[in-house]
Amino acid sequence: EMSELAKAMNTAVAGEGGSWVPTNLSAQVVDLLMLKLQIATVFQTVPMPTPSFDIPRKTGRSTAYLQGQAVSDNPATYRRSTPAVGKLTLSAVTFAVAVNVSDEMTEDSVVAMRDLIRTDIADAQALAVESALLNGDNSVSPIDSDISAADDVKKAWKGIRALVNTSTGTFDVDEDGSGTLDFTDYQNLRKKLGIYGVSPSDLVWFMPINAYFRTINALVSEVVTLDKYGPNAVIFNGELGQLMG
Repeated sequence: EMSELAKAMNTAVAGEGGSWVPTNLSAQVVDLLMLKLQIATVFQTVPMPTPSFDIPRKTGRSTAYLQGQAVSDNPATYRRSTPAVGKLTLSAVTFAVAVNVSDEMTEDSVVAMRDLIRTDIADAQALAVESALLNGDNSVSPIDSDISAADDVKKAWKGIRALVNTSTGTFDVDEDGSGTLDFTDYQNLRKKLGIYGVSPSDLVWFMPINAYFRTINALVSEVVTLDKYGPNAVIFNGELGQLMG
């Protein structure tokens, strides 16, 4: 007795009613999830009025010597020294983003295309700078095999990883050779910086997300609880914001 109901028009089949049910498009866009860009913000930015720009720098300082009590107007009685100077030359490179869109797409799209594309271009530029700072290498043989295209932004300059990779010495996470990651390892890594590692305010830890969580796990006794790390303990904030300042 249900045979007639079995033949009823419904929205599940295109030829039996489904093609008459409209599908709407939301004006809200679900954006791509990206980690917050932070690397570029920790570096000093120098405005360049010309494509090639020189910055004076001092490469050495004067030296003081022991002098007798007698005061002399003769310059020859004083041992002289000369502070060494030099310059740092910056050469500009250009990052470009090009997006083509038709007038019809701009006018008819339910999404505000101009605003969306403008934001997307800004994000692309920021990501390009961030990628070049971290992974850039303009050497003939770059550190990563995927840096091959001539217009790859990572060929703009040598990034952090490339500069560390060409330095003298081995940078091993397990510095003390204990077989485990611990607080001593991070102290030893900072010690390798020499005079550049003295002031905590000048230092930043860069690490991939897996290393970040490994760090929290390895230093659980130093950073997780209130008695060890104070009000910024991981147990309260859910993040490790500082390590040794």
